[in-house]
Amino acid sequence: MKNFLIVIFLFSCFYSYAQEPGVRLYAGITNAKNRVLAVTPNGEAHAGYHFGADGRLNGGKMFFVIGARYTNIDLLSTSSPNYFSPATSHRILSGRVGLGWHLISFSNKSSLRGKVLLQLDNFLGYDEELIENRNLYNSLVDASGGATVGLGVQLNFITLDIEYEYGLVNTYSMEKETKMDVLSVSVGAFF
Repeated sequence: MKNFLIVIFLFSCFYSYAQEPGVRLYAGITNAKNRVLAVTPNGEAHAGYHFGADGRLNGGKMFFVIGARYTNIDLLSTSSPNYFSPATSHRILSGRVGLGWHLISFSNKSSLRGKVLLQLDNFLGYDEELIENRNLYNSLVDASGGATVGLGVQLNFITLDIEYEYGLVNTYSMEKETKMDVLSVSVGAFF
């Protein structure tokens, strides 16, 4: 599965250069919450960082998006987030595909953008010992997924994006409604 995501990502990068407009490289902070209060109590979150690349595969007002993202967030929720060095590790590799639009164009290289993506989140690893002793919620699934919506601004080659991923698949094995919702903010460059 990991090799498949890497091949798709590399293909999208090369294809996007051929089609113009290009690739957005980005990094930022992530804030995730599980819908079950036993996993993420009120006032807490799973905070961390992410980086990735999204290829734009078509010119004009509407474009296709295909990309990959690496995320590292706290496995255990906390009320005082440390975005750049999570205390407990939950590493995720995501493949993303969807549509984007230039909603308002300020110039040829500057616009307000919107996007709708489907995202597959492959769990690369986490600190299993930290959740093994729980009666419930003690085993994460291998992958989950969600629907992502976002708004972004591009000024020349600099980008700023805000995205919200609505979890569609449970993150804990055999546990209902353990879907994860994620809010992320990214700064990047478009080539």
